[in-house]
Amino acid sequence: MSKKRKTPSAKKATNTGFVVGRLFATKKSFGFVAADGGDYYVSRHDMNGAMNGDTVSLRHVASGGQGRAGRVVKIVQRVNDVLVGRYEMFGALGVVVPRDKRIGYDGFVDVERSLKAQPGDWVKATILTYPTRYQSMQVVITEVIFPDGGTSGPPPVEVIIAEHNLRTEFSPAALEEVGHCSMDADKALRDNTLRRDIRDRHIFTIDPVDARDFDDAISVERIGGTVRLGVHIADVSTYVPWNGEIDRETRERTTSVYLPTGVIPMLPERLSNDLCSLKPGVDRLAFSVDMYLSDSGEVERYELYQSVINSTHRYSYDEIHDALKGAIPFRDETARQALTCFAEITDAVGGVRFARGGLEFDSVESKVHCDERGVPTEIVTRSKNKATEMIEEAMILANEVVAGYLAGRKCPTVYRVHERPDSSALDSLWPYLTEFGYRIGADAEVSSKTFQNILHAAEGKPEELYISSLLLRALKQAYYSVEPTGHFGLASEYYTHFTSPIRRYPDLIVHRILAGRLQNRLDEPLLKEMIEELAALCERCSVGERNAESTEREATKYKIAEYMHSHIGEAFAGIITNVAGFGLFVSLENSASGLIHKESLRYDEWSYDASRHALVGRETNTRYRVGQKVEVILVSVNLEEGQLDFEFKEVEV
Repeated sequence: MSKKRKTPSAKKATNTGFVVGRLFATKKSFGFVAADGGDYYVSRHDMNGAMNGDTVSLRHVASGGQGRAGRVVKIVQRVNDVLVGRYEMFGALGVVVPRDKRIGYDGFVDVERSLKAQPGDWVKATILTYPTRYQSMQVVITEVIFPDGGTSGPPPVEVIIAEHNLRTEFSPAALEEVGHCSMDADKALRDNTLRRDIRDRHIFTIDPVDARDFDDAISVERIGGTVRLGVHIADVSTYVPWNGEIDRETRERTTSVYLPTGVIPMLPERLSNDLCSLKPGVDRLAFSVDMYLSDSGEVERYELYQSVINSTHRYSYDEIHDALKGAIPFRDETARQALTCFAEITDAVGGVRFARGGLEFDSVESKVHCDERGVPTEIVTRSKNKATEMIEEAMILANEVVAGYLAGRKCPTVYRVHERPDSSALDSLWPYLTEFGYRIGADAEVSSKTFQNILHAAEGKPEELYISSLLLRALKQAYYSVEPTGHFGLASEYYTHFTSPIRRYPDLIVHRILAGRLQNRLDEPLLKEMIEELAALCERCSVGERNAESTEREATKYKIAEYMHSHIGEAFAGIITNVAGFGLFVSLENSASGLIHKESLRYDEWSYDASRHALVGRETNTRYRVGQKVEVILVSVNLEEGQLDFEFKEVEV
């Protein structure tokens, strides 16, 4: 029986009148504790020193129109042991003002223990004593993260990294171990007689033009009446065995983190950018999945094995997309045949996945380019194209094949699972969908086909991105598990992460287990030890993934604000992506987003029509709703909060 992963929530303690749960604080110094039957509101005066994320014991103190209220009587478990913020002086007192306003308390510093920090410096401090009703929080500064010397402006990326407690340096022991790693194809073939030498195949990589590490490569060719699609993944596990110095480092990181100013890699650079990277023209160790496909995209059989490869070409997404469209020539006839076949077979594979209910969300990826000083120079947006879809379908299929192989042999492993959304998640969508004229029906089944119908109805319309984002929010978050409960979004019965071991630790685990199964050595002490920890590793990797994503979003948000600050007063084309009682949220073509405050709409009195999700002018009957294209002027940027404010370029009455 599978275990369901639940968000921590409060529950009543038997016969005590207390509830125990996690506190979710707000920037306005009050918070909530989630409990069965509703939330408990906690005022700033009833926090009793609790901070955001702490597990607390709460006493019910009041009920009324605003819901239930409680008072924190005990902190059961602290989650905050460090404070990241600006160092300030108030008279003779040194204070660390936390950047995260949800912390709710300043940390007082003994000036003698301030590491000579100057007012305005960004610092990291260890909490010595926690705040209570009767005493302030005491901290000691352990690091000056960024010597700013001022009290305004966006937080440096280094501060965001520190706040998310990310490791940026590898231990000397790990680096020493990396120094002993080397690439010797002949030795690898001798050491593992099951490893195949396939250096004679036409193998290529397709990645973003600015990619630095290449962990997947492709080969494709017709053999008889089938297409052999080979997915070849960097064999990191040969270099990084369980519980070595490198492994302990990567296990702490769990994933690479991609920031506007650079990458915090999971693996040391000698591995990620050199020995494990499937660069063209050099021998590399790989883990290969050969899938023999019918022209209709069905897997007829497959082979899994470790290999030695030599990539022939490195392509970029744009080059392949343009070549397939006929905008540029293919490099040679071999490339034309392989890439054309690759496009055709992945079209068929995608059709199979779509037929069984796989979802395709429209999205735009934005990337902020920065100079060597970390100053943003441009915002680049990229939508899916033919080349990205080809690679995506190949990787999804390889992940499914590996997951199915391990599940069929009852091997303990790490699965990537995605639960079916709750019916309540869809209930909240119907008013929005009805407003846009989508007659889906409030009694529609919670199924991937229902989601497909909605996405199809929105395709090509102004609100397409908004509808996609609504549906994505209705879905549950995917995570790692030892139980193969399936992947709703991909409509996969078995799914894992196998294709990115350079940047994801779960993939490295799967490689080790797959190699152990193929070589009949799963009972080796090191592999047995790792397998015993799989459940804990799944949880750690799920948490690490969410932390990395949060760091990436936050860093990108502030760098976008910093870039846009130099464009105050300029006009932009945008689209209204959400409407609230206080204003209109607008997203620009470069992915920057901000708010038009209702107060700036001075020529009428405006009210929020909740049923139609629109702002309506009482005198003019003008309506602003989601999906409308607008012209706006950027009027201000709050660098400290990463927030943009717009006004309409011109008012039409």
